[in-house]
Amino acid sequence: MSDVCPACRSADSRPAMDVAGHALLRCGSCSSLWVADPPAAGATEALYREESYYTADTTGEAAGDAIPPGYTGHYMLDRRNVEAKFGHVLEHVERYVTPGRLLDVGCGPGFLLSVARSRHWDTRGVDMNAWAVGHARGELGLEVSQGTL
Repeated sequence: MSDVCPACRSADSRPAMDVAGHALLRCGSCSSLWVADPPAAGATEALYREESYYTADTTGEAAGDAIPPGYTGHYMLDRRNVEAKFGHVLEHVERYVTPGRLLDVGCGPGFLLSVARSRHWDTRGVDMNAWAVGHARGELGLEVSQGTL
């Protein structure tokens, strides 16, 4: 279990929520969320395999504390907000480095890559979800591969 923020390396983290039995922590410095106790290698692929991970409207479907895999709400409909968040993240990164090469592991449908490309980053992505890879390639014209590291 890691309580150090993977985005900014701050040790200022606190419990945020549990999702599907996994604790998520929130960084007190940059507000990033991350899984503190990720599933064993190979166990996550089934969670990310289906298009519905990104496109299902799961609002109101959760019973009790059980949250279905995927985004609560329709991730694709929230694109504008997601891209705005990624724009802020890149603004922060660009305080320290000039745009160069960027690899997004777990890039999903490519929203971070799309924003980064518009900011003159040389982008590549990889994701396990075939639908998301197809969207990133076909709809956004991004260089994205299906697979894992």
